[in-house]
Amino acid sequence: MRLPIDGAILAGGQSRRMGTPKESLLLTEQVTFLRHAHRILSEALSGAVWISRPYGFIPETVFDVPDRRAHQGPLNGILEVLPRASSPVIAVLAVDLPNIPVSLWPLLYDVWCAHPESGVIYPVAGDDAQPLAALWSRSAIPIISQALGDDRVPKVMDVVQNLNPTRVFLKDREWLLNVNTPDDLNVLWRRWHA
Repeated sequence: MRLPIDGAILAGGQSRRMGTPKESLLLTEQVTFLRHAHRILSEALSGAVWISRPYGFIPETVFDVPDRRAHQGPLNGILEVLPRASSPVIAVLAVDLPNIPVSLWPLLYDVWCAHPESGVIYPVAGDDAQPLAALWSRSAIPIISQALGDDRVPKVMDVVQNLNPTRVFLKDREWLLNVNTPDDLNVLWRRWHA
């Protein structure tokens, strides 16, 4: 059964360390990181799947949501999608987290049902925490807005700590693999194509 919430794919990053937009990287011969993230959320959720795009992006569909300001980081994308969503929480998935399985979302959703006061519910495995594969609540809007009101780009975890977060502990650290560099991509390809 798919969860009755909307999702947001974060695809607006600068990809400085990768050197090319991560959304268009190929995971397999025919599947980009963006298409893969869309498939994961579409299989897990019954709501809309929004795509947070970079500032200046010309929307191709009604679900493309460009940042209003340039280079404000992933919190800006989350802030753009939360008010548009029809659900009180959204499933947020960054395109550079290709190992996140469909099965993560029911785990997070069950925790949210038990802790609806949490502004964000995110997975942790060992020393790795991943708030960009998480459930974010509309209650986070004022805190994100305030954090983005400064001239600096806030760190996501700094904002998370102000949102009455709930952590969900996982056994598999591979789920949280973050692909930021060409070396990370090579590691991913070797694992996926072994």
